[in-house]
Amino acid sequence: MVSFLEGSPPKLDSEPIAYAFGSVSGETSDLLMSVPYSEHSSEAIPFWELYKLHALANEAAVSQFIAQPPFPIADHHMKLYRDAMHTLEDLPAQISHLPQQLVHHDLLIFNLLSIGERITGVLDFDFLAIDAAMMEFAICLNHVLQMTNCSEHMLKAFIEGYAIHRQHSLEEIEALPLLTTVYHIAILHIYIGQHLSGKDIEQNFTYILNQFMARSAWLVQNRDWLQRMLKNAFNPGNSQEARTK
Repeated sequence: MVSFLEGSPPKLDSEPIAYAFGSVSGETSDLLMSVPYSEHSSEAIPFWELYKLHALANEAAVSQFIAQPPFPIADHHMKLYRDAMHTLEDLPAQISHLPQQLVHHDLLIFNLLSIGERITGVLDFDFLAIDAAMMEFAICLNHVLQMTNCSEHMLKAFIEGYAIHRQHSLEEIEALPLLTTVYHIAILHIYIGQHLSGKDIEQNFTYILNQFMARSAWLVQNRDWLQRMLKNAFNPGNSQEARTK
């Protein structure tokens, strides 16, 4: 028996819904920040542990996949993948200085319930794990850009809603491109594991590679504008306060 939550998955098609999505994302992150690490299952894996996310996708298996892809992958996509893996070679050291907490990791619009423009439930905590706190925001930000064709108005509404409940420091804001890369590579590694288990991943794998390329380019092109918006929303003047809100 489980509790029944009334509602249906919302559509991310208006600024009020984008604001509500931001608000529930920030509130969820804020609530998870207060959960003691001791309550966390030791079996859950943070996304920065790239070779542990799927039992079959260890370092040797991923290297073999990249060396001999089982389906056609465009050269520019493979270059993006290889370059990203090179930048993440010392990933634990790149991530360890960031505030850590429980992270949902799959806080997408499809995993929410709503009644009208009011979000009534958050579902699917299968990927819950200790990770960089800013990873939640990076995943949700990517989702908003993906689902709204990079609408600045929708993104602004999402950030405003998120910032009501959750703040982040300047070093977390500056880590956003890195965490966005980690997120996409993590998903690709999960798909590689699924491929090795016998599933057809070609469409999903190619889709995530396309998203990764588009998001990387967008972050470069909009870096200054986005950082100004985030600094204004999060007001990270006091890094310690932002960490221990």
